[in-house]
Amino acid sequence: MGKNWIDATGCLRWGPQNPTGVPRVEMKVAAAAIEQPDFGLAYLDRTRGVYRPCGVEDLDYLKALVAMLDSPEAVADLDFYWRHRASIIKNFEAETGRNLAALLIGNKKRRGVGYSLVKLGVRTVVNGAKLYYRMTGRLLFVGKESAKLENGSALLVSHIVDRRDVCARAIAQQQLKTRYLVHDIIPLVQPASHPSRMITSFDRWLRRAAAEKAKLICVSNGTARDLEQWFRDKVGIDYSRQIHACPLTGVGLPVAGDTQPVKAIGDDRFVLYVSTFNPRKNHDFLVEVWDQLIAERGAESTPLLVLIGRDKPYKTFQAALAAHPTAAAKIINLGSVSNETLRWAYKTCLFAVFPSQAEGWGLGVTEALRFGKPVIHTDTPQLNEASQGLMPALANRDHKSWTARTGAWIGDRAAIKPYRDAAERFEEAQDGGFANRVLSVLRTP
Repeated sequence: MGKNWIDATGCLRWGPQNPTGVPRVEMKVAAAAIEQPDFGLAYLDRTRGVYRPCGVEDLDYLKALVAMLDSPEAVADLDFYWRHRASIIKNFEAETGRNLAALLIGNKKRRGVGYSLVKLGVRTVVNGAKLYYRMTGRLLFVGKESAKLENGSALLVSHIVDRRDVCARAIAQQQLKTRYLVHDIIPLVQPASHPSRMITSFDRWLRRAAAEKAKLICVSNGTARDLEQWFRDKVGIDYSRQIHACPLTGVGLPVAGDTQPVKAIGDDRFVLYVSTFNPRKNHDFLVEVWDQLIAERGAESTPLLVLIGRDKPYKTFQAALAAHPTAAAKIINLGSVSNETLRWAYKTCLFAVFPSQAEGWGLGVTEALRFGKPVIHTDTPQLNEASQGLMPALANRDHKSWTARTGAWIGDRAAIKPYRDAAERFEEAQDGGFANRVLSVLRTP
């Protein structure tokens, strides 16, 4: 059997940002593959439209990113970016430009004319290097690029490029034997809550995967069942033999490690929600729940609600905060935080909530349980799977049940104790279990 390839484009383009969700999942798979002699790492050369093996500089960069995944000692300073400049230029993203500009000017807030000019300068230099590569086939700092993957190679495609036209063209040109990680198909099973372009993109991608006879590796049994049903209903085929479930265990933040408290919270009691900001995550619903809790219990007896997650607050959430100023005063949005602060938040919170209406898995649920903290979550197959059915699963946006359960856990130790005990007993597959299962599936013909 030939070498299996893992598409590390997503990891390389994400870079030294603190990885959450999909980036963390892909980084874990790449980290496991680096150590296996029958696996290689590849990336999508967007300039030339082909897949290439990662060169020495790319592998060094990937190993550095893997080392940073859970290590508080590793820092992405200017020296880090300079050491890995060749790979960073090839896989440059807008966020990388913002990070570099902030480091160069010493402006952590990323505001002001000086910051904007430096950011423009960074992008100009990178675009110039890419133009030189397009014209000459040679990359600054490394010389001639590596050869493309051999035609017919088996490749696990990165989520960051799987629905891109340039990816599809490279796959067709190189006749690659494709495999895909399917994190969710929420736009297809809940189309009303997604823009039409996203629904079309998912539909086209999965139909293309079927035409390629690709293996589809799902991060939960629930998503695998959704996928099988979609192929039966929409494509009219039984694709179940090509669909594999590798439950997403052992991927989240490790319990052991340093912590960094948040001064703004101090010693205040708080409930925690860790999730990317997206309308389906129902942050706005939690504002309404907290408003009702304050009405029933009083502001002094209602703990803070602390939110952690990347991306900007969405319009519905902002509107809910404006409509409920009393609740807004009890809500703290920390945004994206370091592993040390996230670890402190899990260890310090009273309990966690996860009211998302749909997930491919629900990493925040398993992370909370790993830290011994009970969590109230929405009643969906994927979230029930993530919590092993140990936690209260409530109907989506059911104000009465969410307010009652949250209020009981806040004010009654007896009400929460069985779930605290269950959280303490929560057991996951050993760290690396998910990534190793993925590699095992990839090894099979």
